[in-house]
Amino acid sequence: MIARRSRTAVDFVWAGGVVCALAWFALSLAHEGRVAAIWPANAIILARIVRLSPRRWATYLLAGLVG
Repeated sequence: MIARRSRTAVDFVWAGGVVCALAWFALSLAHEGRVAAIWPANAIILARIVRLSPRRWATYLLAGLVG
């Protein structure tokens, strides 16, 4: 039980970190106006949500929001 919770916590932190890195990358590609042409960060969260049970969706939506 503890191992499962720690794995979930690590996955949550990983998802938030990846979203943060991809958001930074997308904004670094924007030249003027700071509007990114592509936003791959949402794709990572969506891919994780599609593979999970609905009861865990809120956790990953929060990771995407925080990231």
